[in-house]
Amino acid sequence: MAKRGAKSKLTVERRKIILDAISSGLTFKDSCASVGISVSTFRYWCEAHNDFNKEVEEAKVKHLSSLMDILQFPIEVYRNAMQKYREGQMTEAGLEDIRTTMKLAVDNAKWQAARIHGIIEKQYIETAEAQKDPYTIMNEAIDSGGKPSEDD
Repeated sequence: MAKRGAKSKLTVERRKIILDAISSGLTFKDSCASVGISVSTFRYWCEAHNDFNKEVEEAKVKHLSSLMDILQFPIEVYRNAMQKYREGQMTEAGLEDIRTTMKLAVDNAKWQAARIHGIIEKQYIETAEAQKDPYTIMNEAIDSGGKPSEDD
């Protein structure tokens, strides 16, 4: 007996576009929009196609790896700055500027990792962004498992 129903729209081309988008750091919503599907369709495909779901997880890991690569540069800059500071070639103020820059790079990487992995729900972000800086939003969202607090 032949299968009934519409043919899946999960083509090789769509699959590649979605996976490339996720591995580059786009959210599921934006990745889905790039191929004209809804997030619910995407989630259905993940449930219905174990191989696709595994590839999505690998794309998320690839994105996290790229964030770690990005972080290597500010870490190296900080190490060099500490060496110069110890040798008397840099002031405390200069070292503090580098610490601040490094902290921003780390915070940005954390924010992107949390966003791509769905730790921070869109509702929480929309509620809190008007009142708080992204660093505070990210930390509170991770602490609460991504759910908005009662007072938001």
